[in-house]
Amino acid sequence: MLAILVFSSCGNRKKKKPVNLTLFYTQQYCGGAAPDDEILEQYKIVKPFTDTIYLHQSPDRHDDGVMFILNKLGKVKLEGLSEGSYFAFRFPKINLETIKMDPLKPGDPLCEYHYQSREMITLDIEPYTTDLSDTLRFSCSPCDLEMPMMPPPVMEEQPIDEGNK
Repeated sequence: MLAILVFSSCGNRKKKKPVNLTLFYTQQYCGGAAPDDEILEQYKIVKPFTDTIYLHQSPDRHDDGVMFILNKLGKVKLEGLSEGSYFAFRFPKINLETIKMDPLKPGDPLCEYHYQSREMITLDIEPYTTDLSDTLRFSCSPCDLEMPMMPPPVMEEQPIDEGNK
């Protein structure tokens, strides 16, 4: 009798219920030239996040995860999730070996792997949770930064010490 009671109370704790999620975002300026103040102000404006998120139950993404697409208002109904913590990612789960083997992908595959594996936010779904909202802050990808080619430093000619010949 006790085993049935414990089992049923654990089952209630893992109840699957819909949760309304709203996400917004801001983004850093990632251009090459120094922007004017007007452009910088545009990057501070909070906008609806209208892309895909990938939710996993572990931050290292050992599970299959589930994908949700947010609408033009940055909203999505998360259905089929049990109570607990979920780790949201901007990019689908990737395999480092696959990236390394793609000759068309320029840049550092290890950098790309780590950048795409970063968690955006953690969503905690409690028994009473019906709505969640957050603002994401996107920084520039360190993998996309192309540094301008700088000429080698000009070495000043050193005076020749005639005494050491």
